[in-house]
Amino acid sequence: MQVRLAFGLEEDGTRHRLARLRELTGNEELLMAELADHLTPAAYATTLLVAMTERIGSVQSPSYDQCAALPVGDRERLLLAICTMVAGSQIDLVANCPSCATELEIGLPLREMLDAGNAGSEADRTILISESEGDWRVEMRLPNGADQERCAATALTDPSRAARDLVVGCVLRLIDPEGKPVAVTDLPTAYESILSAEFEKADEMADLSATMTCPDCGTAFDAAVDGLGVLRAALGQSHGIFGDVYRMARRYHWSEREILTLPRTRRKRYLALADEMEPLRCPASSTGS
Repeated sequence: MQVRLAFGLEEDGTRHRLARLRELTGNEELLMAELADHLTPAAYATTLLVAMTERIGSVQSPSYDQCAALPVGDRERLLLAICTMVAGSQIDLVANCPSCATELEIGLPLREMLDAGNAGSEADRTILISESEGDWRVEMRLPNGADQERCAATALTDPSRAARDLVVGCVLRLIDPEGKPVAVTDLPTAYESILSAEFEKADEMADLSATMTCPDCGTAFDAAVDGLGVLRAALGQSHGIFGDVYRMARRYHWSEREILTLPRTRRKRYLALADEMEPLRCPASSTGS
């Protein structure tokens, strides 16, 4: 499957934007199941992207660091593309109303979402923040997977500190109104929200949401769309890959290795065929005098 990235991967002065994903097999599903409780979401996503990404432009089999270097929105786009391999072109998003806790459901058109957002944009940009004494010049880049991993541990105990570390880590150069370079760690606290807003505006896929309206109380709210969360939920149904391996081994007597190497679509067809064609077993009757 091919996915057009908004920002892509920069290597040797060239920005590569066309990614190709491998077909999902049981090996990737097993990897996700076994690592789910051992990695942060960011590291988990990077590990999956390394396993699933065949190439980005002319970069074959991107490394862990290369997949971590992708802007957050591009990573989300790839995760949603993997979701289409599992769930098809549309999924159902379930969320609770923040006012009355009613459970709501809305259909999300995954393929349309893949084509939305920025296209052909640059990950680095310069903005001016106006103050009474003059303009501050901030040269920044977009947050990426490595930034998310870097701040993950801090976020568990000090979310405010983690948010600042994320912003400061993405500032490449800070120039004060007098034209003098200032250490990026001296970024005024008031500028954090300004830069965060710039991140969201520049990388629309990084913070996806769907507007929902509660039929009971009429409250309208935005529900977050998390590609990794959607994918994990879809793969975890009915014991996920472990349930599939058990059923196929029992019915076809194939080894675990043989089952895991099958593309997901083919594995599901074999399971459906077994369910359809396996004859109903009737209790054996006995006769005697």
